Amino acid sequence: MCGALDALVTAAGGSPEVAAALASFAVERAATAERVGTHLQAVSAVGVVALAAVDEADARMASRTSQAARR
Repeated sequence: MCGALDALVTAAGGSPEVAAALASFAVERAATAERVGTHLQAVSAVGVVALAAVDEADARMASRTSQAARR
């Protein structure tokens, strides 16, 4: 990605407009990457909680099944 941006800057011949547009793109891209990272962390945390709940429900179901089989 950096190589492509460098090539654009070189091709533009140092145009201030192109430099400003590229700088703006880089800032927005970094902000987007940060938001995506935060979202993925939240999804991961929710996934961990959901898996724990499924494991707990599965253990309860297995216990009840075992108790019912003994009756």
